Amino acid sequence: MSNNIESLEEKVAKRSPFYIVPSSEISDKEINSVIELQNKYLRTGNVEQDKDEGRYLSTITDVELLKEMLKEDGLILLVDSDTGRLASYALLSSLKLTGGIPKQQLFLEKLKTIKYKGEKLEDKDVIVYHQICIDEIFRNGRVPLELSKEIKKRFSEKYKYVIGKIGDDNPKSLNLVLDHLGFEQLARYSEGNRSLTIVIQDFFGEKRKIDKKYERYARAYNVMTGVFLPYQELKKAHVENILQNTEYGEWVLDFGAGTGNASFDLLKEERRVVALDRNENMLQYCRRQLIQFREDVDYKIVSQDIFDTDFSEGEFGAISAMNVLYHLKNGDHKKYLSEFLRLLKAGGVLLVSGPHSDTNSIKLRDFILKNISDEDKIRYKEHLEIAIESQKALVDDPDHKNISGEELVKIMQEVGFVDIEKSDIYYDGLNYFIKAKKPNN
Repeated sequence: MSNNIESLEEKVAKRSPFYIVPSSEISDKEINSVIELQNKYLRTGNVEQDKDEGRYLSTITDVELLKEMLKEDGLILLVDSDTGRLASYALLSSLKLTGGIPKQQLFLEKLKTIKYKGEKLEDKDVIVYHQICIDEIFRNGRVPLELSKEIKKRFSEKYKYVIGKIGDDNPKSLNLVLDHLGFEQLARYSEGNRSLTIVIQDFFGEKRKIDKKYERYARAYNVMTGVFLPYQELKKAHVENILQNTEYGEWVLDFGAGTGNASFDLLKEERRVVALDRNENMLQYCRRQLIQFREDVDYKIVSQDIFDTDFSEGEFGAISAMNVLYHLKNGDHKKYLSEFLRLLKAGGVLLVSGPHSDTNSIKLRDFILKNISDEDKIRYKEHLEIAIESQKALVDDPDHKNISGEELVKIMQEVGFVDIEKSDIYYDGLNYFIKAKKPNN
């Protein structure tokens, strides 16, 4: 047996091809191979009792339900073409079929309360992802890609979204769909003592347009902010000023929230947070970081421009814009500062920071390198290079203007902010830090 397994591993290492079994060719034999793979890797629990009560488990699926999924093209089998061995399967079904599975009722009830991109998830828009299982011999990174391509191929004309649930006790599956299949976290809920995450992927609707400058930057940013002390000091200033000027349970807007670092600290101190950012890549990390808190109760994640939201006047006790206003296009600063003023409650506080107009990419690069330890420069070499490259593209972009702290103070005064205080102590004077308030009357 061991020699046979070694030969299979050698074949996989040589990137042996896979093929998808057409639905019309799936017979009882192939269905049984799915059951065998489930029995090999997944927890069975009290299978017979669960079959009687709900027909579907988070792990084991009965044969009749698999056949019903097959009728909807929702049984996807990926076979190693060299060995004929089942490498992986994916199980999907329509909301209609899912509705006939008693154990899925809490999940379906939760879906009724969720919006995605501001819209409710209608039956016609959604196919439900139930499960993916990969034989350990074929866990080489290619299988998820093949499954993802096949799901899109089969359902792109009929559905807009793939949606599913994954238990917190199954971190491997959560990482699989988030890191390899391109899903994002949508919401959390509980079934008894079990906590679950609802995940979604927009395979089929119009893709959100994301500036390519941010795609590689998101991962590097998430890593480097954890080891870059000046960033930690600036974040601390934002958070502490907000805590001093807000009450427990008060809503705070984290404008340009990125990966959610400041949002996380505010939530720990029992503030409620709207984490807003147009960069969906950044928000993927933000969702993972905030997952321990209650979405729609403690926090909301918004992937929109602020002018596309329905925020009410005076909704927030504080607004933080940390290292973000230099992302605005030339001439837009007054428009955004006016909107911040509208959204703050009377007496609410605004905190903004960012590079001065004379802070170019060379100065910023030298400052970053000076404040990263030699050990971290080696350990995070790739992330550091990406971060510096991305910062250069942003800071030197002619379509965006880094205005000085003095210029921002003048605009704040023009739009109606009061009690404005500016400091240049952060980032060795390369950055401004400004605190301002909305008048009490």
